[in-house]
Amino acid sequence: MAIIICSDRDGTITKDENYYLGKQEHWKTLVQFLDGVVEGIIALNRIPRSYFYITSNQAGVALADPEFEQLTEERMHEVMQYVVAQLSNQNARIDGYFTCPYVDSAYVAKKKGKATVHPHYVKDGYPFLKPNPGMVEAAIVELHKKAGMDEPVECVYVIGDRYSDMELAMNVGNKGIPSKGILVPEHKTNELGDEEKVRALVAQDISRWHIAKNFRDAAHWIERDV
Repeated sequence: MAIIICSDRDGTITKDENYYLGKQEHWKTLVQFLDGVVEGIIALNRIPRSYFYITSNQAGVALADPEFEQLTEERMHEVMQYVVAQLSNQNARIDGYFTCPYVDSAYVAKKKGKATVHPHYVKDGYPFLKPNPGMVEAAIVELHKKAGMDEPVECVYVIGDRYSDMELAMNVGNKGIPSKGILVPEHKTNELGDEEKVRALVAQDISRWHIAKNFRDAAHWIERDV
């Protein structure tokens, strides 16, 4: 049976300082891996029948202001492929990635007066937009194609720095797929009050939810749980 790990990118794998990686000419110089990421992914790669995917909302593509002119869907994929290649160069295997350039009406309302959102990229209920489970479902479909068979999924682990990543794990579970969530807090986590929300989940079910010190700790929790 397969183990699938789906990790957020910005603020979980790479440093997130509102860079919107890809909008700058020098975006490659801004790619920095967070503490424990490389070691953590390598540890997860050692788990038998485990597959590691990056699942990332990329709302910057939807922003229409001049400073985001370079952040196209093509650039979004270029950045993801660069991140995957840099990790691979350090022996951290990424089996694939999925991204979502679309946003919903709630995001548009949040950005009102701060940024302009291109109407083409506003799609309420879009299946790939986290916390909707579309990207995880796509990872499972891709895995089945690679395996050449419908290999049963023992568990999907979702790693991220936002409560929405935990909601993703919930929504995957609602599809009948065993799932667990691991929060790796970064500065935005506490700004949004997300750690408190996840602490409530841990109090309800410590076997399904975990708050990690860093990515390495998240990986060790999964290793112990498998």
